[in-house]
Amino acid sequence: MKRRPADPLYVELSREVARAGYFAKDPRGYRWRGALLIALFVAAYVSLLVIRNLLFVVFALVVMAQLVTQLAYLSHDAGHRAITADRRWIQIIGHFGMTFLTGFSFSWWMHSHDNHHDKLNERDHDLAMKYSLVLTVHDDGARGKRGLARALLRWQGHHVWLVMPLYHFAMMFDGLVWIVKHPRTTRIDQLVLPGYLLLWFVVPVPFIGWKLAAIHWLAESMIASIYLVLTFIVHHVGKKVILPSDEPGMTLLRQQLETTRTLATWRIFDWYYSGLNYHIEHHLFPWVPHWRYRKMRFVVQDFCRRKGIAYREQGFWSAVVEVFVHLRRVGRIADGEAPAVPVAAPAAPMQRAT
Repeated sequence: MKRRPADPLYVELSREVARAGYFAKDPRGYRWRGALLIALFVAAYVSLLVIRNLLFVVFALVVMAQLVTQLAYLSHDAGHRAITADRRWIQIIGHFGMTFLTGFSFSWWMHSHDNHHDKLNERDHDLAMKYSLVLTVHDDGARGKRGLARALLRWQGHHVWLVMPLYHFAMMFDGLVWIVKHPRTTRIDQLVLPGYLLLWFVVPVPFIGWKLAAIHWLAESMIASIYLVLTFIVHHVGKKVILPSDEPGMTLLRQQLETTRTLATWRIFDWYYSGLNYHIEHHLFPWVPHWRYRKMRFVVQDFCRRKGIAYREQGFWSAVVEVFVHLRRVGRIADGEAPAVPVAAPAAPMQRAT
């Protein structure tokens, strides 16, 4: 792994954010949030075992999918050492929220997500840029498509929204492949993953039967998939793709700002996104408790304004349209129709799109 050169501007910004108190740990905040989410999850889980009303079941599954997603986000924060630096607790929190509740391999997620943060939007290094059959996010990837993947490419701006419910299963599959390939370093995953099967396919059977248990699992997984895709697809797709020729001059601060979107949302959506709507701030300082990003972004914005650095904050629908247009443009490369435009237009300092 190459060592990134020091970035004086990032160091200066870090000092300002630290002086403002945002770097302090807040384990108490995470404890009450985790306790509340677990209590609500248990209530929803038990209610699905004993209540048969269809409308209630639908409502409970929608709520449960959100709770599972939020607990997975707590695992995400643990992986970034936002909750604690104790490796044992990181593993406990991480495997509970991901491996046990969602069926993802926390070990795989740590590997892929650490890579994403370290190699953000680098064409040849960021694993998050290497989509498979149904999605291609940059021009060179489109030119390399063959067969069915090439046929689907033209319509990816449309079908990506239709396959959102399947994302959960792709994540599970990637995790299982990682476990098979790395049996020695994924022993905790191997011990915890059977608990996921017990939770969704064994415990419910005496109460509701295996058919309803399977339906509940499938519905919850597909709803949670939509939550995840709507959270992640708007953050980097359509932003600058860093080519090998860009890498030598790319500073840490520039890389985060040019490849990432922060979304301007109502405060209630901070819960839904678990702070990841402030994605520039998350990538700059992923160890900060996520509920501080809303206020912390003003420190980042003020710093960028004073330094004449572009910082772009967008509304959600503006980001969705930008993603759609970008995916359509990349999809037309297979037919030689894509217009020669940059991946993302440079933003003026402190530009906000709504």
